[in-house]
Parts: sequence; C-alpha cells; structure tokens
Amino acid sequence: MRENDADIDGQISPSLQKRINKLIEDEAEQRQHTWSYYQKIKKEDPDRYWRSKTQQQMVSDASALGEAFQDGSFND
Repeated sequence: MRENDADIDGQISPSLQKRINKLIEDEAEQRQHTWSYYQKIKKEDPDRYWRSKTQQQMVSDASALGEAFQDGSFND
C-alpha cells in the first residue's frame, strides 16, 4: 500500500478503493458464471449488465457451461 492510500486513521482512500473494486470486477469477469449470477448483476447494476463486455461474457459462459449455465430462474 502506498503512503497516500490510507488516511491517518488507516481508512482506505477512495482511489485505492476504486482500484480494489476494479481488480475484483476484473477477476470475477475471468471466471465462468451461471444465469443467476448475471441476473444478480442485472438487478444490482443494470449499466454493467448491459455493457457489451458483460453480454459477450454471458454468451461465452453459456456456451462453455452448456446446461449447467441454466440455473435459478432460467426457465421462468
């Protein structure tokens, strides 16, 4: 952690938190996910859900996982 990544109370700076969030998001996008994962994103972060990168990853995951992709409310 760099010196200006935390304040005097040890709180994480907004810039560090942003970098952490980006790393978490990037790592999550590298794994294969099921229908319910994408439905959660659609509900919690619609802008992210409709990004072309997310849509492409969803198609890729569905193709790679086959029927295993179809969990949760897929058939509703």
